[in-house]
Amino acid sequence: MAIQIDTFKVIAGSSICSFSVTVTALVLVAQQTHFPLSYNSFWVYNDLLNPPDTLNRNVTDSVLSNGYLYKVFTEQGKFGLPKEYFFRRDTNNYYEYGLIDKYTASYKFLPQIKGEINFLKENLIAGDSWKSDEYSGTATFGQLLFLQYNFFCEDANATIIVNGKTFTNVYKVDILPQIRSAITYPYNSTGEKIEFYYAKDVGVIYIKSTRNGFNIAEFQIKNYRVN
Repeated sequence: MAIQIDTFKVIAGSSICSFSVTVTALVLVAQQTHFPLSYNSFWVYNDLLNPPDTLNRNVTDSVLSNGYLYKVFTEQGKFGLPKEYFFRRDTNNYYEYGLIDKYTASYKFLPQIKGEINFLKENLIAGDSWKSDEYSGTATFGQLLFLQYNFFCEDANATIIVNGKTFTNVYKVDILPQIRSAITYPYNSTGEKIEFYYAKDVGVIYIKSTRNGFNIAEFQIKNYRVN
């Protein structure tokens, strides 16, 4: 839009007055988010461990659950039915509501347990860390176990190249699952590490999961659209 001054005339009975409004150029405001939640946004990822497979994510809906309104992300891999994940933002905190053992492959709870995980924050600085809530339940092999996730921000302003594209203002956040078998015991690492790279106003651009130093999953952004 061009910069100009528009003059308007107002007539009320026998009274006439006018006023001017300065119209400036359109300013586009970035969403200022490292995890966009806008409807119809989508992300397509290359599955690096199973090329040429891809993983697709779309923001498709919203749902009221657990007392909060979540955006629904529908995820489709090469095989199987679509999966749905629930996310929300509260000020600078991002939460996911779902199975609390999602970020560990070392064991699963039975019966399944759902809860919220504060997986990301805005305004991070390198070295920031936080913990999830503590969750407890019976594992599939019958033992009572306690689970907690440690989050650590390795870099809060990285510039990285993924699939030939340069991304700036990238957060690198690690998830480190920990377990213990009794409330009086110290936590021990499961040997797993999940690395998430979040680019500002883009979202997740790279994910790498390892267990005892071996890759178990790796995805990189192929294309995307954020509305």
